Amino acid sequence: MNNCHQCHAELEKGKPFCTNCGAEVQGKKQRSNKKKRAAWLLGGSGILLLIVLAGGYWYGKERNNPVKLAKQFEQAVSSKDSEDVASILKVTEKQAKWMLNEETQGLDFMKEEMDQLMQQADDADAGNPSYQEQAFSIKASGKEWFLFDTYTIKAEPVYIRVSANKDIQVAINGEKQGTLKEEEEKTFGPFLPGSHTIQAIYKGAYAELKEEQKLNSFEAKEETLSAEFDMTGNQVYLSSNNEDAELYLNGKNTGLKISQASPFGPVAVDGSAKLQAVSGSQKSNIETVTAAEEDIELLFDEDKMAVGSADAEKMVIRNTVENHYSLISKGHYQAAYDLLSSARQTKNKFANWSAGLKNNFKNEITYMEITEVSPEKAVVSFTLDSYDTQEDGFTKVQTWGGKWHLLFEGGWKLDNPEIKKLGSRIE
Repeated sequence: MNNCHQCHAELEKGKPFCTNCGAEVQGKKQRSNKKKRAAWLLGGSGILLLIVLAGGYWYGKERNNPVKLAKQFEQAVSSKDSEDVASILKVTEKQAKWMLNEETQGLDFMKEEMDQLMQQADDADAGNPSYQEQAFSIKASGKEWFLFDTYTIKAEPVYIRVSANKDIQVAINGEKQGTLKEEEEKTFGPFLPGSHTIQAIYKGAYAELKEEQKLNSFEAKEETLSAEFDMTGNQVYLSSNNEDAELYLNGKNTGLKISQASPFGPVAVDGSAKLQAVSGSQKSNIETVTAAEEDIELLFDEDKMAVGSADAEKMVIRNTVENHYSLISKGHYQAAYDLLSSARQTKNKFANWSAGLKNNFKNEITYMEITEVSPEKAVVSFTLDSYDTQEDGFTKVQTWGGKWHLLFEGGWKLDNPEIKKLGSRIE
């Protein structure tokens, strides 16, 4: 019994159409053709699906091919494409530009690295990944679609350890990194592999000293590079026929006697530094520094030194008191302490004496008179204002007055103070 293909009602025998819905009755041939079309459609869809799956697999595998990634990186380096290099290494474009700069790097070092990278990529593509550490390495980074290994190129980080025998400022590849205390050791980084320029800057009392070192991580084959700086700089040796005279640099008092100033440095040797010794109203010749390690004589006129020797002696005594407080103001505590007599130093050790001076930054003598002078002893009356910083940022100003008793011990030394505080104020 046949039923209508459209409404499924029972067909009347011999009728060419359905008496229920009017649809034309299909013959066996029509039904057979329809089934064939359905079979072809199903088969074609299966083939198309296989093609899509095969294409997707090929695309996924090709997209994550380590050899392709290595070649892309090699091409980016060769063409100095800093944007592409930055994208591959996941660094800033500024870092990539530095790495590709031929003036600082010279790209010859890259050839060996690229050869090693390509070998590593070939091994990974063949299913035999190698894990040898090198400047640039192919690393598996995960899975895509749960089927394909994904890869990245990793730059081995470089660190730079810096030390110096002075307080310095550190710059690496032209970028300021920070400060470093004397004999301190500090590590900076990470940086990309390559040649790095490390600059140390020391700001001395008399000159600014700059030193540079270049370190190449490819040559050193180490993750941490070391740069040690000797910031002693250029020095000269001074002598004079008045060792108690004060040393002047470019017309300014250094606060040092000639006897304390040799060797003197660091000092510029380009002709910009001019040295002179001064004792009261008398002045030595002026010498220009043009070479390191040279001997410089700063001599006074012997005839003028002989005239008015009593006045000259008073000037030396006066300079001793002034130098003591000037050296404290400048933080040269040891030099100031050396102006105390041996008896005074025995009573008051350096550590205890200097402990109370750390906040002092200025001392001004407002009055001074030499009241007694003999070959072995002298007395100086004076008043002085001292300036000390406070934690709240204000300055404490104290006025002192009294006498210093001096002894001659191969030179005038401060021996016994009779000093008291006369007043104080806050500024």
